[in-house]
Amino acid sequence: MFPNMFGIHYIHTYGFFVGLAIVSSIYVATKLGLQSGLKEKDLNKLFIAGIIAGLLGGRLLFALEDVSHFIAHPLDLFLVNQ
Repeated sequence: MFPNMFGIHYIHTYGFFVGLAIVSSIYVATKLGLQSGLKEKDLNKLFIAGIIAGLLGGRLLFALEDVSHFIAHPLDLFLVNQ
């Protein structure tokens, strides 16, 4: 997989496709949810909760892969650029 999109160093391929997945899933779920009779306000709350849970869960899994490092350096858990 190419690490950068179109040779531009600040557009990372993984982050681009994660963002694309989030936007497209929100679009499709909104269309289907409104057709099912759900309120847009409730859908927005659900999306926000899902995005936050996904980011926190991903960070937790990252920390669980190298527990000894994060026990020795607990503040590194908040360095989201790693």
